[in-house]
Amino acid sequence: MDRSTRQPPPPPTADSRPAAELRDLLRRAGYGVAGIQEAILARGDILTSAAERPVHLRRLHGDGALQTLIRLFLLDEPVESAVVERSIAPTRLGSLTTLGVVAESGGLVTGLVRIVPHGDVVLVSDLPTVSADHVAGLHRPSVTLSDLTIRRPVRAALDMGTGNGIQAILAARHAERVVATDVNERALAFAALNVALNGVTNIELRLGSFFEPVEGEAFGLVVCNPPYVISPEHEFIFRDSGLGRDRVSERLVGELPGYLEEGGFGTILVSWIQDGPDLAARPRHWIDGTGCDAWILHTGTEDALTAAGSWNRELADDQASYAQAIDRWTSYFAAEGIEAVAYGAVVMRRRTPGPNWIHSRELPDGARVRPQDHLLRLFTGPDLLMQLPTDGALAGLRPALAEGSRITTHHVLGVGGWAETAQLTLDVGIPFAAQVDRLTAEFLVELDGTRTLGDVLDAFADVHEAAHEAARAAGLPVTRRLLELGLVIGAPAEGPHFGD
Repeated sequence: MDRSTRQPPPPPTADSRPAAELRDLLRRAGYGVAGIQEAILARGDILTSAAERPVHLRRLHGDGALQTLIRLFLLDEPVESAVVERSIAPTRLGSLTTLGVVAESGGLVTGLVRIVPHGDVVLVSDLPTVSADHVAGLHRPSVTLSDLTIRRPVRAALDMGTGNGIQAILAARHAERVVATDVNERALAFAALNVALNGVTNIELRLGSFFEPVEGEAFGLVVCNPPYVISPEHEFIFRDSGLGRDRVSERLVGELPGYLEEGGFGTILVSWIQDGPDLAARPRHWIDGTGCDAWILHTGTEDALTAAGSWNRELADDQASYAQAIDRWTSYFAAEGIEAVAYGAVVMRRRTPGPNWIHSRELPDGARVRPQDHLLRLFTGPDLLMQLPTDGALAGLRPALAEGSRITTHHVLGVGGWAETAQLTLDVGIPFAAQVDRLTAEFLVELDGTRTLGDVLDAFADVHEAAHEAARAAGLPVTRRLLELGLVIGAPAEGPHFGD
């Protein structure tokens, strides 16, 4: 982003008729990921940097509706008014100006917003120029929050800090109604237009700070992407909470359970001051005593200087301003005794009978394919383990490897010769990985849900007589760990067989 003092244009409106015309225009033009990729020969991300735009502009051929929309809303290229009117017909240019997505002056039409398709959702957001009330498009934290949201039917869902509205739009597909809140009026204007453009009718937008707009209400699902950055500044609504240190994350994690129905799930992106060897100690303390089971999923840690540079990188073209910002941030970190900042997500489930459990894990990089099913297993697995506290009880389980499991064997040449290791990964779900030895890998492939764990271990130990006791001893804790991580699923022996 290019931080600038230039005032952004007014936010768009969501007038029903012009919004419907723009929605129809985007569909008619084929303004989707595949159509845009083909038009500009983009192999991956259709969002382009300033350096790439001259190349993509020269790849666009013709002045049809798709090409015109790409120039206006992706490549920041003015287009002659006559060309726009001809290419978008029967949509009226006046409808686009009424919405506030384009401006016309001197025979040229200029895009005032960014319009980007993501899957089957189209999102309108601010141009890259940053203002205090800037409304961003879909970015990596948004994707992480979406991936780490439990997708199941609920009566009501809450998207707190909705921004452009993407989380609310996704939640609307499995919630009877969605309340989306934001303290930023500009964000609510963009969210309203995005709701209209995506044809969603069960979202209510409310203005207010944190949980204030929903005081006294409870939801089956809460998602939240707050201004969690640990920052000395108050400049940007989307980034800076103004509470100092990691107080905004602590406050919201502590308050969120009070807005969950019994059995309801909440996912919130957080950051915390990292101090000590236990990476999850601080968020675990926030969660403890809230009446929730929880997973703390750590996405990364930065030292103070790296964090200062990362959150001010848009100033890099102005080296003096960039250096001043870094010094200002590192001075703040030093004064607060902050040496490192950790980032991640907390996924909570309200379960007040207790006792509650809290687990933590590194969230691995890599593609997440249908991660919501796996995320739900991260809760059902520990629940099952609480019902099977002893090895004898666990032996009565009928375990099976989760869908998409892959065991890859590696041979590594070392000083003593070749060593064989194996890795269990998932092609479907969250890409957790488990390193196992050859014997354990052979044991895992026997887990198909048709036999109890005890029977599998007996049969396996008989085959490996020399390692009989070792095989039994190793199989039980391995199964426990893989159940906890959702890599193995299971049903008690008296329950139905898998596939019945």
